[in-house]
Formats: sequence, C-alpha cells, structure tokens
Amino acid sequence: MERVPNVWITYLDPTKNVDSGRRFGNLRTLFTGYIDYDKAVEQCRQKFEGEYQEGDYILVVGDPKLIAIVINVAEKYFSENGKVNLLSWNKDKKQYYHEVFVFPDHVDEVAEVRATA
Repeated sequence: MERVPNVWITYLDPTKNVDSGRRFGNLRTLFTGYIDYDKAVEQCRQKFEGEYQEGDYILVVGDPKLIAIVINVAEKYFSENGKVNLLSWNKDKKQYYHEVFVFPDHVDEVAEVRATA
C-alpha cells in the first residue's frame, strides 16, 4: 500500500484556508499561537521525528523566519537528497502549487549560483 504524504503546515493561521492543500496529502500542523524562536528548531525537529519522510510537503504559511526554520530543519535532519517539497499559494489560481527547493551540497556552489544569477 502506497504511503499518503504528510502536508506540514508551517503555521496554522485561522484566517487562512489551507484545505486545498489536502489534494497533496494529510494536513499536519507544526506551529500555532506564539512562536518562541529560541526553541523553534528543536520543536520542529521533535514534530518531524519519526513522521517526516521523503515525499512529504511543507505548506508555507506565516512568518518568513519560521518558514526558513522549517525548511532548514526538513533538509538538514530529514532529507536524504537535499530536496524539500514546498506548497506555495498562487493568488491568481487560488490554489497551492508544488515547488521543489534544492539545497546545494557545498557552500561554494551557492556562491557560484549567486554569481551567475
């Protein structure tokens, strides 16, 4: 039986309707309410532990700092291939779309990409 991916919502904002993310998998919430950024990395790791797998998605909602933390934790601790699946909101189509965020293996590659962009 094929595993249904998890869709990890970075921050559950009651003013945002994330239901259209269900077409990608089971919705799971990482953070709600007040965020203690000093503890956010460890809290995210704990929620992902034993649950996050390759093929899961991160549905980006909320503060860009929190989004960056969640993506970094997913890649650093749980990704085997340096890729993280993101779901971002398309205002025109009013739905989430899939993007793959790829982390380079070396810092030199990042500098090279920036220099040629």
